[in-house]
Amino acid sequence: MTIISNTITSHLTDKKAEKIKDCEKRLQSFLATNTDPDAIAQAKQSHLEEIEKINHFFDPVNWMTAAAKKADKISLATHSPKFTHSASKGSSFSYLHDIVEKPEYLTTASLMSKAIDAVGSSASLDVAKVLMIDVDGNSLANELRNGDVSSLLALSNDVELVEAWRQGLVLALSDETMTCDGKQKQVYFPVSNDPINTEYHLVCPLTSSSMAYQLHKSIAECRYGDSVDVRKARKSGNYSDYIDQKLPDLAYLNIGGANPQNVSLLNSSRGGTFFLLNAAPPAFKGLKQSAVKKENVFCKDSSIFSDNFDEKTASLVRRFIYFIESSLPRSSTVELRTKREIEYTLPIVDVLLQHASIIQSYKEAGWSLNAKCNMKQSHSLWLDPMNPDLKFQAARESKEWIDGVATDFADWLVSKLPSSLFELGDAEHYYFKKTCLDELVVFERSTPKFGVK
Repeated sequence: MTIISNTITSHLTDKKAEKIKDCEKRLQSFLATNTDPDAIAQAKQSHLEEIEKINHFFDPVNWMTAAAKKADKISLATHSPKFTHSASKGSSFSYLHDIVEKPEYLTTASLMSKAIDAVGSSASLDVAKVLMIDVDGNSLANELRNGDVSSLLALSNDVELVEAWRQGLVLALSDETMTCDGKQKQVYFPVSNDPINTEYHLVCPLTSSSMAYQLHKSIAECRYGDSVDVRKARKSGNYSDYIDQKLPDLAYLNIGGANPQNVSLLNSSRGGTFFLLNAAPPAFKGLKQSAVKKENVFCKDSSIFSDNFDEKTASLVRRFIYFIESSLPRSSTVELRTKREIEYTLPIVDVLLQHASIIQSYKEAGWSLNAKCNMKQSHSLWLDPMNPDLKFQAARESKEWIDGVATDFADWLVSKLPSSLFELGDAEHYYFKKTCLDELVVFERSTPKFGVK
C-alpha cells in the first residue's frame, strides 16, 4: 500500500461510516415510533440490505470502478466557465505553470500554490474529492498526470482493471477538446488586415477559480484571524504585535444562488461567495470654505495646508529620516539612491499633488483674486486653474510658477530633516527640487484648463 492509497481507503471508510450512522439513526427513529412486529421486522431487514449495499459501494475496488465510469462528467481546472453562467457547457482550463512573465500583474501564475477546482456534474464531485486528496503535496491526480499508477495497483492486483481505472480517471484531469458555449463571454479578435476576408480568434475569458479561492482565504484570515485581536486591542487602547488590516468597500457576488455546487466544488466550499475588491478611483471632496488668508502651501505659519499638509506627510517624513539615519554609515550607491527616490521622496510628492488636486477642485473659481487672499503668487497660479482673469491665465500659461513651487517644496522638505543629524547642501536641495519639478510637469498636463472642456 502507498501513502495515497492508504489515505483513499481511510477516506472511503469514513464516508461509509457516515452513511451507516445515518441508516442507524433512521432505524432507531422508526423503532421508537412503531410497535407493529411485522413492520419492525421489515424495517430491520431493509436496514440490513441497505448496510450491505453501502459496504459493497464503498469497497475500494467497487468504488474506483464506479468512479472511473463517471469521471468524464467532471473536469479538474484552475479556470471555469460556470462563473459567468452556471449552465454553461464550455470547457474548463488548467494553468499549472509557475512562469510569471509580467510580475507587475497579479495573475494565476503569481500563485505559488494553485488550488485546483472541480467543475461538472455535482453527482460526480465525490470523484474529484478523492482525486485531489492532498498527501504531503501530492495527490492521485498528480500521479495520474505523471503516468504513475502505483497507488491504483495498491488497491487491486488486476492490471487490466487498474488500466481501465486509469483510462477513466484521466478524463477528469482535463477536457479532451476545447469548446465554447453561447452562455459564455466571447470576443472575436481580428488576426488579419484583410477587410473582406477577415480572420478571427475567438477569445473566451474564463474566471480564475484558483485566484477567487486564494482571495477568499486571505480575506477570511483578515476578518477572523489575528486582525480580530488587533481590533479588540485598538478598541480597548492596548498594544498588539499584529498589523490591523482592513478592506474598505468590499463587495461580493453570490455565485450559483441556492445551489453553489452546480458551479464548482470550491465555489460550494465558499457557499457561493465571490469577493470583489474596490478598484474605483479615489473621490476627492471639494473644500467647504474659500482658501484665503494664507500665503504658502508649505510654510507652517501662513499656509493653506500648513497643519493639514504636515499631518498628511508626518509619517512619510519620519520614515525618510529613519532611512537616512540607517544609510549614513554606507556610501551612496545606485541602489540607495533609487530606494530613496521611489520609496521616500516620490511618496511625499504624491501627497503634495493629491493635496493640490483637492484645492483645484474647489468650485469657486477665482478665489485667489479675493482681496483677503495673501497667498504667494506662484501657488495661486498653480492651485486656481479655472480663474477667469485673463492676466492670471496668461501668467499661468507661462509655466514660470512651476519652478517656484518646486523650489518651495525643496525648502520645506529640507526644513523637515534635522540639520543637526544631516549635512544637507545645494546638491540635496537641487535633488528635491528636480524630483518635484518633474512630477509637477506631468501633473500639470492632466490639470483642467480654463476655457477647455
